Amino acid sequence: MSFERKDVDESGTEIPPQLQQPGPCSDEERQQSFEGSPPIMELLKNRDIRTMVISNFAMCLISELLFNVYPLFAYTPIELGATIHCHARFWRVLDVTVSGGLGFSEAEIGLQMSIRAMVHLIALGLFNPIYRWLNRNSSVHVYQYAMMLWPIIAAFFPLLNIIARRDGTNSLIFNATTALFFFIWR
Repeated sequence: MSFERKDVDESGTEIPPQLQQPGPCSDEERQQSFEGSPPIMELLKNRDIRTMVISNFAMCLISELLFNVYPLFAYTPIELGATIHCHARFWRVLDVTVSGGLGFSEAEIGLQMSIRAMVHLIALGLFNPIYRWLNRNSSVHVYQYAMMLWPIIAAFFPLLNIIARRDGTNSLIFNATTALFFFIWR
């Protein structure tokens, strides 16, 4: 069965096969294309594929959680906080102060998210040279570097709050740290 079609343009000249647009497939042709592929459960029996699927799920979940938590963190007042006292037998081991957020209004959060989108577009433009630099040995290294960034990204939340408390949200250091946070985040 041949899938090659003979197409002609407006002038009647035959279009070469590599430039032809593929035609719509019938249901029978579509079914034939799936006949040789293994079922999903068979693929998931492979340890490497299962590990990749779980890891990709975790990475996507973390990314979406951070994307949804950031506006809540940005809206929370700066000075909201509580101190947690941790004791071990007779000694106070640790006092942890749970900080607030950034105290932004809805409009400021919208502006921050649009700036984040612009930084994302810039990062996409820079991705290819960075990818080539990181991909010296294999794509696994790129993935490992990307996964190592998640704890750093999570550490930016309290860091941004500390800078907002000390210097304010309009300071140069706060805006530079936020830009770095957005660039690393994507």
